[in-house]
Amino acid sequence: MLFQQVICKKRASLMGLSAILSGILILLSASLFTASATAQSESANASNNPKPSADAETIRAVKNMLGQKIILDFRYFCEDNTPSSRCRTPMTVIPPSLLNVLSTHNIGGVILFSENIQNTEQLITLNYTMQQHMVKAGRQPLFIAVDQEGGRVARLPSDMLSPFAGNMAIGATFHQRGSAFAQSVASHIGQTLLPLGINTNFAPSVDVNSEPKNPVINVRSFSENPEQVAALGQTFVSAMQSTGVMSAIKHFPGHGDTHVDSHSGLPQVTHSKAQAMAGDILPFANIINSATPPAMVMSAHIQYPSLDDTTIIDKHGKSQIVPATLSKKILSNLLRNQLGYQGLIVTDALDMAGITQFFSHEEALVSAFQRRC
Repeated sequence: MLFQQVICKKRASLMGLSAILSGILILLSASLFTASATAQSESANASNNPKPSADAETIRAVKNMLGQKIILDFRYFCEDNTPSSRCRTPMTVIPPSLLNVLSTHNIGGVILFSENIQNTEQLITLNYTMQQHMVKAGRQPLFIAVDQEGGRVARLPSDMLSPFAGNMAIGATFHQRGSAFAQSVASHIGQTLLPLGINTNFAPSVDVNSEPKNPVINVRSFSENPEQVAALGQTFVSAMQSTGVMSAIKHFPGHGDTHVDSHSGLPQVTHSKAQAMAGDILPFANIINSATPPAMVMSAHIQYPSLDDTTIIDKHGKSQIVPATLSKKILSNLLRNQLGYQGLIVTDALDMAGITQFFSHEEALVSAFQRRC
């Protein structure tokens, strides 16, 4: 597959996409040219050969790689180029201009929201149109994703798929029913999503509910007990992936003990590293090392100083502890090397305030690539 390391989930307007891709291309190309020049300089010292520059084929390959690592949000789209911040026209029928964006930039995937979904026929047509366009253009099929956790986070209307009671309710049955409800709910979600053309579900949340007043996780968590979260999360992943729908567990390294919603700010978790490994990270570690590891792990826009206290300068010129989404120590050293995760890493949306308050779109996307997520 072309998705070898990282997928960056990014919501972008039609006009903004080319600018974002161009910005990353300039940075990566500069790195490529620098490395090439260094190597060729050493060779030239020995052979007096001129330094070659990267050719058009190399540039094209880099562009294709970049597009494959981006998942776009088409929740709203305005044909008249209204800025994304003001456009509120739901995209339920994909126009030729957006299809062209997908194929021209070799985009890896799209994420759908409730605004994109009206009924079964409309959703199947939308997804089929996108996939057929990519096939005809000679591109890879798309990841078509939703956040269908169940409970309060459900994108499909209830007449298409029951939202069920959510993870906390499933967790409440654990002592009497074990993982039975996690199994049945996940199976039904997967069996419903795949025929609709949705092949990726950003679920389940395996955050440990260690802060009852958490404004964003709370009832989305299975439990305050890490072992219970791990058991239910593992069953959920296994059941859903057995239907052919890929699972993304979230929000690594753990969003359960925060007082700030990363949609509106940048939370910080103050656990020690020992607490982190025994608590927040345990469900991820257990599921990753199970017989049915998740296809994806989603990173969180949170600061976790005990795991990485590196500071970076934000767009306001102030020093910030690096968010997990932009942390090499957390995503490469911990997730890849220590936990041994070999699947895909996907960021949470890069237009959330936990990122945009401190970093430009281009800075965030480039940093995510550099940190291997």
